[in-house]
Amino acid sequence: MRTSFSSPAPLGGGRVMSEESEAGVSAAAFAAMAGSLNAVWYEQLALCDMLEALADGLPDRADRGMCLEAAEAISGLLARAHRLEESVLFANIARYYGRCPGLSQIISRLRHDHIADQAYAEELHDALTAHGRGLAKPSAETLGYMLRAFFENIRRHIRFDMEVLLPLLTSGEPDVSADKINRSGI
Repeated sequence: MRTSFSSPAPLGGGRVMSEESEAGVSAAAFAAMAGSLNAVWYEQLALCDMLEALADGLPDRADRGMCLEAAEAISGLLARAHRLEESVLFANIARYYGRCPGLSQIISRLRHDHIADQAYAEELHDALTAHGRGLAKPSAETLGYMLRAFFENIRRHIRFDMEVLLPLLTSGEPDVSADKINRSGI
């Protein structure tokens, strides 16, 4: 089942955007960083749609060329997205909410998730490449499970970033607790 996403709220007017930060990041620079985050999230969501189409086409209707295209895109896109999230989103949240109880553990968990996601992306790259070349392993059923597990996890991660983390930087509400974030269910 495909998860739909609404566009994140436009950035601006929030605590980080209202003036130059202590670290010297201007509102324009922050808007550019946020625009880069949005762009990479939507690239990942488009990849998830492609992976879902491949999974839906298994075992007989999966486009082998699309398998090779997805395999080529998956690891690089994910690595780029993770670098951007860690250097922009996580770093700015740590800067502005560093004293929020439990938030550093949440960010640490997300960083560990990035490592696990990247390792899984490499396995999926190999499986998609094999299927795209007509090899029988992994089986279509296994590949389908791998694809679904991956794209559902990536969509869930992006949803958390869009709905919980990014608004922390634009809301200007420093009283958001880690407990509230954990209860968000995302």
